[in-house]
Amino acid sequence: MGFKIDELLTIVFTLFAVIDIVGSIPLLIAMKEKSGAIKSLKVTLISGALMILFLFLGKPFLQLLGLDVKSFAVGGSIVIFLLGLEMVLGHEIFKGDKMRNLVPWCPLHSRSLPEAERLQLLCL
Repeated sequence: MGFKIDELLTIVFTLFAVIDIVGSIPLLIAMKEKSGAIKSLKVTLISGALMILFLFLGKPFLQLLGLDVKSFAVGGSIVIFLLGLEMVLGHEIFKGDKMRNLVPWCPLHSRSLPEAERLQLLCL
C-alpha cells in the first residue's frame, strides 16, 4: 500500500468542498452567540475519532448493508445534488417532519375515542 499524493489531494479537496468551513463561519458564529463557548478541542477529537472509526469499519459496514462504495458514493452525490438544488431554487424537496406528534400505527385506533385517550401513552 503505497502513498499516492494524487489520492491525498483528491481526498483533501473533496473534504474541503463537502465540509465548506468558509460557508459555515456564519453558522459557527451564531452557534457561539447562542450557546456560549464552543469546545473546539472536544469537537475535533470526537470528529477525528469518528473519521478513524469509519476509515476502518466503513467498508465492512457497507458490506453488511449489501452496498459497495461506488453505489454509496452515487447515492450520496444524488442527495447532495438535491440539497443544493433545494437551496438554489428555494423549493422544498425534502419535506420537514410536520406530523411529528402523530403515531403512524397504533392498536388503539380500533378502540373508542375515550378509551383511546386513556391509553394514549401506550403508543408513545
